[in-house]
Amino acid sequence: MRLFLPGMLQALALASLVVAGCEDPSLQASHSAKHALVPYQSPGAGVLPGGTLSGEAAPGEELCLANYTYRVQNVSAGAISLAGFSQTPAQTSREVRQLLAPELPGADSLATRLEARHTELADQGAREVVWLVLTTPHLVRSLHPYGPIYDNGVSTYAPESTCGLSPEERPATPGEFARRCGSAYVNIEVLGRIFLLLADVTDLSREERGDLRNVLPFNRLTGWGDDPAISWYSSLVESPFARMGWHLYPMGIKSISDILTPEAWQPYDFARTPQIHQQISQSLSELRQNQVYEHPWFGVTYQYATRPYDSVELVYCHADAFADELDCLHHFDAQRAALMSSGSELNARWQLMRWAIENPWRMSWGSLSTTRQTQVREWVDEVDRCIDAYTRVTDTCAAAVENQVAHQPDAPTLCTACTPPPDCDPDTLLAHLDELRLPEHFKEFLPTGRFEPSLFVFEQGRVSNGGRFANADDWICTLNHISGHFAGGGESVMLKKETDASSGMGIWRVDLKSKRLPQTPGQLLRAGASCIPRALFGATSMAPERDDLLDLFTPSRSQTLGIGFRDQAHALIGVGGRLNGLQTYVETTLEPSSVMALSTLVSDVDELQARVLSFGTLSEPGEGGVQRHIWPAGEYSLQTPPASPEAPSSEARRALAPIDEAYCYLTEISGRFDGRTELIELSPSYNVWELRVRAAAGKQVRASARCIRYADAP
Repeated sequence: MRLFLPGMLQALALASLVVAGCEDPSLQASHSAKHALVPYQSPGAGVLPGGTLSGEAAPGEELCLANYTYRVQNVSAGAISLAGFSQTPAQTSREVRQLLAPELPGADSLATRLEARHTELADQGAREVVWLVLTTPHLVRSLHPYGPIYDNGVSTYAPESTCGLSPEERPATPGEFARRCGSAYVNIEVLGRIFLLLADVTDLSREERGDLRNVLPFNRLTGWGDDPAISWYSSLVESPFARMGWHLYPMGIKSISDILTPEAWQPYDFARTPQIHQQISQSLSELRQNQVYEHPWFGVTYQYATRPYDSVELVYCHADAFADELDCLHHFDAQRAALMSSGSELNARWQLMRWAIENPWRMSWGSLSTTRQTQVREWVDEVDRCIDAYTRVTDTCAAAVENQVAHQPDAPTLCTACTPPPDCDPDTLLAHLDELRLPEHFKEFLPTGRFEPSLFVFEQGRVSNGGRFANADDWICTLNHISGHFAGGGESVMLKKETDASSGMGIWRVDLKSKRLPQTPGQLLRAGASCIPRALFGATSMAPERDDLLDLFTPSRSQTLGIGFRDQAHALIGVGGRLNGLQTYVETTLEPSSVMALSTLVSDVDELQARVLSFGTLSEPGEGGVQRHIWPAGEYSLQTPPASPEAPSSEARRALAPIDEAYCYLTEISGRFDGRTELIELSPSYNVWELRVRAAAGKQVRASARCIRYADAP
């Protein structure tokens, strides 16, 4: 049986085959209108598991059962609640397809609608949206075939059945039967309503995003039962997010057109949800009590299951001679669908693994990284080979079907032409992947292009592994956090590169130094580093040999030095000495009228130290290079405001470039650091880099940052 139903729905739907339900002959009424979300026109229609063999419209129009009736399962099942954040229309489409394809045959149609609406919102300035897909089942019904009715020697078939046609009009060969009737028939349907929703969340704060994430069902399918996800519905309805400008596209609600406009985008207030839910539920209850199941209130068909024709059904349809060849065709096409259908587990995991080996720096491979990448690449190659083999057999099988339809005398049998390729069993291929024992998150990871840098935090007296934290050959690391007591002149935080004596590999390391005792309360040093794969910037533009570390200090109150050229990135990766106020600072700058980059150190007390990392090869916008600074010149500055008398501290934050587009690093550190409150931090905040400064009352802190785009960023 081919199922497009989630696990619990399969159990409920299959139970309806044996649990007595309400049989209603009126359900045999014509279903001539083609459903947009399922590939057939009426219940009982013949289909192929893989959809189509040769590119023509798939079967799904003809009924090849003698007669049938329905049984209705009143327990609703098949509810889906799914949400996600997305920065681009393409990402919205990709995630919706990947998450919903195994559950809904119409996932492509839903993803296309959401992508188009997201594009419209993006044109209006939306940089990020939250999307929702909600399906609410109203009816599960199963089809039960039976033979012709005999009365006085006359056989009566369903009016639309192919089986009741004259011998000249019925399929005459297995291939013709397959072309007109497929190898299986639709025997279970789920009807209900579907809500597609989008909202612009560009202006939500980090805390608000977190609150919204706690309310909505992100990146998971939830809500089995009669009242899907009613708990999160209630939480959303009672929250401020109910009225944040939702856009709704409803399907399967033609009977409440006085409340919502069917199949059209429109503003939506979630506070209206209880009213809509109550009105629909009350009407459905009345219909069920009156045993009326053919009504627009039950919505659209959005899930279904199929069953291959058995020998008895083929006898009733005068096609029992075709049984063996149809079995061969069904087995081949079921295997083909398990391998190549966008809704299959194997296809989804193949897509993910292919993406992983094309973007290895965006995956956490765990230990044995090189070995695992080789194993995954070999597995992807194995699946690629099987896809090619199935494609060739599909062409051969389709030709055999067409030759039989044309009554060619030398047409091969379907068992000869439609044999699955050897060594390409989908279950075996999945088992081979499981044997690799990849990290567990590989099974759920969504290759959306989203990437967050690796972050490391170090505290004085608690630095493990000798301060080593990243591979310098593959990763660029910069300082992203400092806090603590820089008031004695002997404190410093420095990142450095060194070579591992045993492996010869470059290693990033952190040094924290202080003349104060580590256990002194409020006087510990803390530091953080951000690391990004060099590969994100192109093959050669960020090669390790282009790195240049320069140590600077102030022999007098101020010092300005040339540190390189503006076609490189210049990041502060270390600072030391007494940070005594805004009059004490270190910075790197790009001279607007020069090709030079400068570094300035200013101190009104003791000697000040700094370490600058110059790396990569950059170009300005319009110069045709692969890297460029974020406009305007990539420079962002932030300073704590003076604290109010009653406040113990003041803080300021500023959103910089999107994480998926650029890497940001510190270019200025300034202020008074003589306690545990003061800090400078540059870190990911969900989808953007965020610069944060904080100082205790009576003190101020200032920081600047610059951002550069990745090689594949727009």
